Amino acid sequence: MKIRYIFGCLMLISFSMHLTMEFLIAFCETSSLYWYHSKTRELNPDSEILVLGDSQIISGITPEMISGWEKITLSQIQYAPRPSEQPEGILDEYLFYISKLSKVKKIYVNISPISLSKNTVTDAHKQLFTSFGVLRSEHITNEYLRKSYFANGYDFFWKLTIQIFPFFALNPNFSKLAQTGFEKNLLEARKLENQIIKTKISEDGGSWVWRDKGNFPVLAEDSKQLENSTTVFLNQRNQSQKIWKDCFRLWKEKGITVVLLRLPFSPQMEADIVKTKSNLPLERFLESEGLSYFDLREDGFEDSKFFADFTHLNQTGRSVLLNKLGIRLFDKASPTPKSM
Repeated sequence: MKIRYIFGCLMLISFSMHLTMEFLIAFCETSSLYWYHSKTRELNPDSEILVLGDSQIISGITPEMISGWEKITLSQIQYAPRPSEQPEGILDEYLFYISKLSKVKKIYVNISPISLSKNTVTDAHKQLFTSFGVLRSEHITNEYLRKSYFANGYDFFWKLTIQIFPFFALNPNFSKLAQTGFEKNLLEARKLENQIIKTKISEDGGSWVWRDKGNFPVLAEDSKQLENSTTVFLNQRNQSQKIWKDCFRLWKEKGITVVLLRLPFSPQMEADIVKTKSNLPLERFLESEGLSYFDLREDGFEDSKFFADFTHLNQTGRSVLLNKLGIRLFDKASPTPKSM
């Protein structure tokens, strides 16, 4: 009787948490909001193109842009990038969508020094998956996903705990809020961002100039990138390379065309990358795999006005990309993708 009572109480607590999660999620930070709401993305069963990648794609490329380039309807595009995405997340999303979409014949995806190295984004991705990712059988059966997300029994136990009691997913977000004393302006800003992201995912698949709350963000020309901060990209993560190789293998086996993009960072960040030579591991990796890709770093993005921050294009930059990439994709007279 006592055990049944305890079990009933736990189930009631779990039900209450799931019921109120929608209200509390509104006070989370940007990436958490995006991951939470991305689970509500509409599935387009007629999709011929699958879009994967991180927030550089979210901020720089829209379904409408791809629709114009490819001369297809929006219903033929499945838009599925997520912030802080890593190769394991790209593999995870691909396996999910390819099991639902039988007509996919082309994938748009971005790659950068961030997605090959061990850095803070790697840790952020795992935390976002643990907190807001959907648990699927592939996370156990696929060797790469299992090693990435459940390196030990505790990781799996914690993921199950959050699935049952989702308030635990909010701990990192609310700990940071507590440090500010739950400052009113910050709470209001997060509520606004929550509504924007929710709307963008519902109406635009999730494409959104990063952290644009209607204020048209522009990176100031005198903004300073922390010197040598990109040296962290030299810290290579072998698991990332293995997963990227597996993705390329799967796509080749399926006969899927891959539009591989090296999207630009801000001039300040790209200058630091040149200084630290932290793009070299990526170039060597792509060369070793014999992969062609579109390197857009020098396609007229040498001005801060095209960026919302150090890593994301803004609306002006997006408009430049619309023309530049469109020409390179389909104009036979234009330069071919960079091939190592």
